[in-house]
Amino acid sequence: MMNKGSRSERNWVFIWAAAIALLSSLPYLWGLYLAPKGYHFLGLTHNIDDGAVYLSWMRQAADGHFFIRNLFTSEPQVARAFNVLFLVMGNFARVTHLPLILVFHLFRIGFGILLIWSIWRFSKLFLADSNQRRLLIPLVGLSAGIGWLIPGAQAPTGSVDVWQPEAITFLSIYLNPLFLAGLVLMIWSFYFLLRMQRTGRVGDTVIAGTMLLLLGNIHTYDVITVGCVWAVYVVVICITEHKIKMKTITLSLLTAIIALPSVAYQYYIYKIDPVYAARVNSPTPSPEIWSFFTGYGLVLIGALTAVIILARVGQFKIQNFPRGVGSIRFYIAVYPSRPAAKVGYGTSHTTMHTVFDCTMLLDGAYPTVIQTKCIISPDSRDGHKQHQFRGSGYETSDSGPDRHPLCSIHKRF
Repeated sequence: MMNKGSRSERNWVFIWAAAIALLSSLPYLWGLYLAPKGYHFLGLTHNIDDGAVYLSWMRQAADGHFFIRNLFTSEPQVARAFNVLFLVMGNFARVTHLPLILVFHLFRIGFGILLIWSIWRFSKLFLADSNQRRLLIPLVGLSAGIGWLIPGAQAPTGSVDVWQPEAITFLSIYLNPLFLAGLVLMIWSFYFLLRMQRTGRVGDTVIAGTMLLLLGNIHTYDVITVGCVWAVYVVVICITEHKIKMKTITLSLLTAIIALPSVAYQYYIYKIDPVYAARVNSPTPSPEIWSFFTGYGLVLIGALTAVIILARVGQFKIQNFPRGVGSIRFYIAVYPSRPAAKVGYGTSHTTMHTVFDCTMLLDGAYPTVIQTKCIISPDSRDGHKQHQFRGSGYETSDSGPDRHPLCSIHKRF
């Protein structure tokens, strides 16, 4: 049973999630209010062309179609693509007889709340102190970069927080349910991958693979992001522990096999359908690298500071706290792929920076600044030193990877 403290923390999360979702909806409510008599607010405020595409997919699903066509071209085509998310949204509109745009926003709000809750659940793998987890929610839900301080910041070269909604959690919640569904699936993919690494259970592997299978259909190229980061993480673990983690590698390959069909099907359509290929090949050049650093602003600076703090007290190890180097590995793995063709829809994977930066910041800076006290004492069982951080709730030992804090519950990147 959930104790009183756990219920209080859960309620805190849902209250904040609802508040953030409501706050993100204010521009739409304002648009409804401003519409003069005889006019209708269409319910979209930014990136309207993409919104129109999503509504067309919902319309086709609501009309009973499983496969969807590109309705914004006169080129002949055969309907081959489908998207599970928009199938669900369209059929929900068909059953409830609600307007498509209202269903669009209901799912946006619902996925926004689910995203905040998922981030909280994910953070429990790293943050043992409930006060840290409580602080994480408004931090990850409302933080942004410093682009507003930079004159003339604009796409595609300016600070990403002022023009790329997918880069910021709050702006993702503000914009559309597609980015949020992709983020939720990414978070839970990493959650079960990390549990798989810790427990070696095939069940966790199957769940992680299923999440990636759905992600491959809903937000295809985010699977590439997850795969690149996870592969680098496993390599780093093997190098730093001087041991080939065959079970982790084998289970990771099983995860990839489960996820493969959805990505393979997207590639199949890309190869045989020129209309689909033309849309996928729309150029999406990466902005200047500095625009990501300014786009994540003080949160990124705080995360890097936390890495330094943990290193100075001897508690930072790559295999123990992959989040600390997660953003670096993320840039290396993902940035070069961005000038290439689009393989899916949107760029919600960049929002994961915020999740890892915030957990890293709270993991390192919070317990040090607020209440950390380091004790080094003999471990009576094996004679190794034991480090206890009061305030962070962690106990780790030099005795091997099975004693690090991520094994007590475990480790997005």
